[in-house]
Order: sequence, then structure tokens, then C-alpha cells
Amino acid sequence: MMSKIGRTIYLFIFCLVFSSCKLAPTKIHEKKSVLKNESVAGEILKTEGVIIDARSSFDYHLAHIPQSISLQWTDFTQKDPHYRGLLEDDYFGQARRLARIGIHRDSEVTIVGNGKKGSGEEGRLAWNLTFLGVQKIKISSIDQWKLKSSEMNVEKPLALEEPMPSQTLWKPKTDETLKVDRKKFLEKTKLRNPSAIQNVVFIDARSEREYLQSTPPASMTHLNLINIPWKEFLNDRGELNAEIKDRLKSVSISDEKEIIVLDDEGVGSGLVVFALRQLGYKKSAILEGGYRALESAN
Repeated sequence: MMSKIGRTIYLFIFCLVFSSCKLAPTKIHEKKSVLKNESVAGEILKTEGVIIDARSSFDYHLAHIPQSISLQWTDFTQKDPHYRGLLEDDYFGQARRLARIGIHRDSEVTIVGNGKKGSGEEGRLAWNLTFLGVQKIKISSIDQWKLKSSEMNVEKPLALEEPMPSQTLWKPKTDETLKVDRKKFLEKTKLRNPSAIQNVVFIDARSEREYLQSTPPASMTHLNLINIPWKEFLNDRGELNAEIKDRLKSVSISDEKEIIVLDDEGVGSGLVVFALRQLGYKKSAILEGGYRALESAN
């Protein structure tokens, strides 16, 4: 039999060993989004107007710029997947929606997106608003805001975000020259009407890989398509690339020529036309709905 003193010593050793084997408590770190740093919003986006976030709703809710509004280009287009690039016809309804979230024709609007990492959504949304008559629009990459927020590394309590005050209802002043519908496009590019396309430039805004791997519709095999990917119209900050004018000049594209820009459904091409209009190419337009709309028409 173990003596009382022996049992006590044994119990003491057991408790000592057991306590040394216990794991240290797990430390929980709260992950805060760098986009919630209000102190640097104005330094990146240099605007007193409205900030629109064109990224997906999921990305927006993960992290976004304070007071920014989540809005996607698809909010303005038809819901049928075959015609996703075509605008809804209720332009007054779209203007009312913009007014409710604080956007007027005269508003200064900055649209942020994923820049070259995305699909050109911010540019297509900028095209949508331009079509409705909103003129003071800039685009930028959300990464620029993230970078500046991280560099400043300022921590402050998160404030409740107040919605933008609504604007008075306004009448959209649509610019139909920003788009060419598929009927007009097919009529213009008919083989028996070569003079109609003699002074027209056709830009394919898809990536070089997409362009080379695709087969153009039969109705377009006679067209001289020039591949200039939409990403070339942005700089590394996700803003318009003014140097693209040299690239356009190198392939004999002047601001006097009519330019029709195409891609799969009008997203990247929307960005390109928005950029072209900002740079002075006033005769540029998208093929509304892109190649997908042409395929659906056949």
C-alpha cells in the first residue's frame, strides 16, 4: 500500500505534468477592412460628389468605401441571359432610381471597380450613366483606395453610414449615338453595301487570347477587325489611359472616324467607348449586346 505521503507526492507530480500539457488559449484577432478608413477617402477619390461601387454585391459587403453606393451595370439591362447587354427601355425608371440614391445629371460621380483585375464593369456602368445624360464621371480602381488606407494605417471607430440625400426627379437626356443596335449594325455591314463601312473602324475589345481563339459570325468575316483589349484603355490606377491615343494613331484611328467597338456582351466595349468619348473620339459607339446579341439574332 502506498503511504499517505507517497500518494500526496504522486498527486502533486500528476497535476504538475497535466497543467504543463495544457494548450495556451487561442487568441482571436478581429479582421477589419482597410476600406472602412474614412480619413483618407477624399485623398484618393478627389471628389465631393457621389461614389459608386461597381463591383459585385458580395465584394461590396465584404469591404467598401464609406458612403459609397453599390450599383452594377446589370441593374440597367435586360434580364434574359441572351440579351444581358441590352439596355432596359424604361429610361425614366432608371433616372428615378438614380435620383433616389442621390444622383442627378449634374452630379459629380466617381465609379470604382477592380480595374484591370476585373472585367471592365466600372467602365460599362460609366457608359450606362453617360447614355442617360450624366456627364461628370470618373472611374478608378478600388485597389488605389486600399493601398492608401494601408499606408496611412489609421484606426478609428466605424461610423454609421448615412444614405445619400435623394435628388429631385429628372428627365434622362439619352445619347443614342453611344450605341448601335444589332439591326442597324447588320444593315451597315452587309456585303452589298461596302461604301457604308469604308470609313468605319471596328475594334474588338476582348483580350488577345479571346480574339485569336474565337471565330467571328459569318456576317462579319469581311470586316477588318482591330483587336485592342479594353485593359489598354486603363492605367495601373484604374483610370483612363491617355497614352492610348498613341496606340490608336499607330493603327490609323483618328477622332474623325466612326468607331464601333465590340466584345461578347458589351462590358469591356462599354469601358472602351466611355474612354474614347472622354478622349475626344465623339463618333465612337458600342455594338449593343455584343457578339451574343448577334448570335441571338441568327
